[in-house]
Amino acid sequence: MDPGLRILGIDPGLRLTGFGVIEKVGEKITYIASGTIKTASGKKNKIEGEDDREELPARLKIILDGLFEVIDTYQPTQAAVEKVFVNVNPQSTLLLGQ
Repeated sequence: MDPGLRILGIDPGLRLTGFGVIEKVGEKITYIASGTIKTASGKKNKIEGEDDREELPARLKIILDGLFEVIDTYQPTQAAVEKVFVNVNPQSTLLLGQ
């Protein structure tokens, strides 16, 4: 009997990293879960004038911890990451490449 595959798909982003989990057994594909891992908005607080953006290392840590939680919860056997396209803003593309 085919043990099947459980696949984690990742859509990387600094503000929102998306994920989806599917399972394939034989010819049957089943949706398991999907969601987002959110970091700070990157916008300044207009009321208080404070910057609520988190530093890049802290944001990357939030994403890493979130992905570890997804992996622990859904136990994928394989993973795929969406290829990053070049953004209109080259700096955004470079940051996402971190």
